Amino acid sequence: TLLDLGLSYPQINFWCRKRYLRSIDPEPGSGHKRFFPVEEVKMAAAMLRLVSAGLPPAAAYHAIRNDGELAPGVRVVVDEAAA
Repeated sequence: TLLDLGLSYPQINFWCRKRYLRSIDPEPGSGHKRFFPVEEVKMAAAMLRLVSAGLPPAAAYHAIRNDGELAPGVRVVVDEAAA
């Protein structure tokens, strides 16, 4: 789960409101349990590592959703083996 990754509930809620994370359930927000596909949990783990390394959440989201491309000619690599 996302909490097991070390994300706090407020952080998960913020990332969902900003649409950085996509739950599979139709309920839009607070007060409803969210369910996330496995791929989305992996994305969240990678985003968390980038945010922990100093990237703002918006930049981490952009890099993860765009195959590591942070900006034209600038890529980030998340080594999943080091997790």
